[in-house]
Amino acid sequence: MQKIDLTPELAAELLAKPYHRQRKPGRQKIRQYARIMEAGEWRDYVPPPIMVDKKTGTMFNGLQRCSAVVQSGVTIRALIDYEADGDVMFDVIDSGLIRQAHQFIEGTFSSARASAARVILWTENAFDQPLASVTPSWQNHEVLDTAARFADDFDTWVAVTDRIYVRTQLSRGAVLAALTIAGQTQPSATQEFAEGLSDPASLLPNDPAWRLFDRMNKTAHKGRRRKPQEDWTLFVRALNAHLNSEQLPTTLMTSISAWPRVGETERDLRRRISVAANRKSQRAKIEARIRRQVEAEISQEEPPAMAAAGS
Repeated sequence: MQKIDLTPELAAELLAKPYHRQRKPGRQKIRQYARIMEAGEWRDYVPPPIMVDKKTGTMFNGLQRCSAVVQSGVTIRALIDYEADGDVMFDVIDSGLIRQAHQFIEGTFSSARASAARVILWTENAFDQPLASVTPSWQNHEVLDTAARFADDFDTWVAVTDRIYVRTQLSRGAVLAALTIAGQTQPSATQEFAEGLSDPASLLPNDPAWRLFDRMNKTAHKGRRRKPQEDWTLFVRALNAHLNSEQLPTTLMTSISAWPRVGETERDLRRRISVAANRKSQRAKIEARIRRQVEAEISQEEPPAMAAAGS
């Protein structure tokens, strides 16, 4: 086994000789790896090694890493084993349990901390994409670095986050991430909202925290399985209403392609929703026009000559 400079040229050479039972590459995973490499954040001790079958010279482990090197054009350091036995090793590659980030995070509610770190990464890097589609794709080291970066903030908010979960069943990760972000600029107002939602007995009926608590405990909603962006939207819109001293809208959940940012006003959110809707409408009009043009061109073509009958 050797540690080498895996250049785009060498990666392409390995990719040209795939193992006969190689799985299909994951395009999303390759894009993720390439992004990390382009940012110079690839860890050169990522196991297991790239494996090449000693009898056939074909690669049976490392497909996605090599593809990412070619896509990014970046050279990385990598372990490579040119003496691996594909017949013996292939059936056990990737069949073990993958270690999760929360297993390496110290402190209470490690799973909530890891989940909050993923949500924060989403707000920082991929906010316009649906939360559900990108949250699971972060590398463990990215999650761990983010959790370490916000460790003190998580310590501040993790206990009240759990109390909010007991009261509302809202995702601990989404709530902890939102409180952490809001607490950096408006700690007192954020604390007031969080404490009110965790113990709503003294809240007034028009208070955003009460409105959110009341909604989450209605029979039609309580215990219903929700998508991650639903919990984010519900909690952040109520939090923003409190932070900005606004009246909470009657409908908290809307079918939107823009997620609320922590701290933004309802007016700014609605403006972003309108812009996103206009873009979607314009894209649909362009696609419809192209489709009509193609159909018109096809209809104008001469029909093929028919062969004479009875020959």
